[in-house]
Amino acid sequence: NYVYLNKAGGIYRSAKDSLGALRISDATGVTGLAVDDTYIYWLDAAGLWRSLKTCSSSTCWDNKEHLTTAGGRHLTWRDAGTLLWVNHSGGYWKIFKRTSWGGVGSIYTSPDSVTWSIGRPVYHDGCYFWLENTSSDFIPPRNNLLRRMCGAPSSAETIAEGLSAPDTLVAAALGVVFGNSTTGAGGLYRVAFDAAAITKDLYLDAMEVTQSIQNLYNTVELVADKTTYVRVFGNVAADRRA
Repeated sequence: NYVYLNKAGGIYRSAKDSLGALRISDATGVTGLAVDDTYIYWLDAAGLWRSLKTCSSSTCWDNKEHLTTAGGRHLTWRDAGTLLWVNHSGGYWKIFKRTSWGGVGSIYTSPDSVTWSIGRPVYHDGCYFWLENTSSDFIPPRNNLLRRMCGAPSSAETIAEGLSAPDTLVAAALGVVFGNSTTGAGGLYRVAFDAAAITKDLYLDAMEVTQSIQNLYNTVELVADKTTYVRVFGNVAADRRA
């Protein structure tokens, strides 16, 4: 019967058939908001918080509980009792989870520190899905990735790439749905939950043996007992894009 929103001065509750809104918390700097039957939850720079959603006066605006110092954005429900959100710390993007019994921890960390951002995660039938924006956003063509993880973090795989997609991702009946404008024409796209992971076949393009200066034909003579390196050049022979 209510909607909850963040605006200047705090978090507000408004009846769906009302034009007014009642402040229920004095939280500021909110970067994510979620609600269950009893509490409102929010993220800010200090972490994850919650308070009773029944507050109706200034006497309880500041009655809040600090659940964890891991802040972030894209706060959402995985299922009843389990919250998900995206965190950036130590130079890496991470997906955090908080269970109904209070356990908090990272379930995924981006494989390198050049990942630009991670979008809102969604969950379906034991698997997590999210959009992962790579640093190549700055060097056209963009190469945002649609990622899937159905077990340990090491199981994370890419099921679509070369995307120009915002952070929003939805788990629909037949797959995950997102907006994409890679081709220059905006549109909604769907990828099946069980889509095959992208695979790449690599091959050896060239190899050089060098001690300081060398060419791909290895015509520069080598000197005995001098430190020597082998430089290998690879390429992609096959690339399957969803």
